[in-house]
Amino acid sequence: MSLDRSVVSGDLAQRNVYSATITNKTSEKIHCFVEYHTTTGTDNEVIEFDVDGNGDEEKCEEKVHLMSTKNASDSPQSHMFPKVIHLLKVHKADGSKLQIQAPFDNVPHGNVRNWKFIVENDQIRSEKI
Repeated sequence: MSLDRSVVSGDLAQRNVYSATITNKTSEKIHCFVEYHTTTGTDNEVIEFDVDGNGDEEKCEEKVHLMSTKNASDSPQSHMFPKVIHLLKVHKADGSKLQIQAPFDNVPHGNVRNWKFIVENDQIRSEKI
């Protein structure tokens, strides 16, 4: 995998996934753990759920991090930042485990919503819906 740099700044380009659909192409039920990260690392979150086999799907909705600050006049301000999907871990019925971690393959530069992760018998694929 190559490191892609922004044409404008020369910095590494962001490839964030905010929401996704998990598709289970195996024949058995799987148990999924989706880890969301925040920019500050202070409000990371893990959700878990089951997905039945043979093509069933489960959506991972966008999550947000709320942060309160005070402006120069000491008035409170609220800021809302999207959490980024950082890791998908799958426990299969036979006891084996699969995982995929950011940066995910095939994610274009920038921030994406409604990404797709396809769980197969021996891998998790990352692709655009």
